[in-house]
Amino acid sequence: MLYQEALFNQDYYRRYKVYTIETSLYHLEKEGGSNLVWTGFYDLVDPIDVKETIDLYVKAVVRTLEKEHIIFKNESL
Repeated sequence: MLYQEALFNQDYYRRYKVYTIETSLYHLEKEGGSNLVWTGFYDLVDPIDVKETIDLYVKAVVRTLEKEHIIFKNESL
């Protein structure tokens, strides 16, 4: 299969960094107690721009929380 040889080079390697971020959401009670409501893990691959990476991360967390009906989508935003 000639086309595979053109696309695959056994001697080529690319290094990249993967950061795993954990986010936990707690329900805090007035009496001082807390209950874990949700935990999520996200992998960030080779983030370049810190501000853009944070914005994308926050949007991903909010979308997931809305999808899982943990928070309600705010239509006015």
